[in-house]
Amino acid sequence: MEVPGMDHALFERMRAWRKQTAQELAVPAYVIMHDVTLMKLSAIRPSSTALLRQISGIGEKQAASYGDALVELIHESGLPTDQDAPSTAKKVIPTSLPNKTATYANSFRAGIAISEIASKHGASERTVWDHLATWVEIEKPDSISNWVPVDVQSEVKKAISKTGSELLKPIFEHLDGAISYEHIKVVRATLG
Repeated sequence: MEVPGMDHALFERMRAWRKQTAQELAVPAYVIMHDVTLMKLSAIRPSSTALLRQISGIGEKQAASYGDALVELIHESGLPTDQDAPSTAKKVIPTSLPNKTATYANSFRAGIAISEIASKHGASERTVWDHLATWVEIEKPDSISNWVPVDVQSEVKKAISKTGSELLKPIFEHLDGAISYEHIKVVRATLG
């Protein structure tokens, strides 16, 4: 899987930094940052932590904790920075499914229930929801109503139009917690 415009050498340096940081904190590497986020960073190469924060997958905590180190890695690469305007930074979407998501793709295409997919693959439902959101964002299916009722989709889209789609929590709070994060994430993926 690749993100268009990504620099492979910079991506590998970022992965090495992430591995070292994860070891220092005694946490799995994905807790620091996902590969897709590092791919986006190696493609867009934001020149500041403010611009870094606009990349999908970089939360406030990550920007505060790791922003300076990532921006330094980007500058050390000597590559041109800010390759996409911040307004388009969110729109960098991988062109192929990540391997783990691909294992669920046929089940998603068949419209199988999340609980059934989780049971079949020995995964948690939350994991399957995350892969569904990734699949929806990349494959753009005609409908997600097998997993998210149409009325829920409508409510989430209204909330997103008021709060923006960058963060899930403001959307969740705007909906008074009545709609799950999983549903919100999948609906948001249809808009990406």
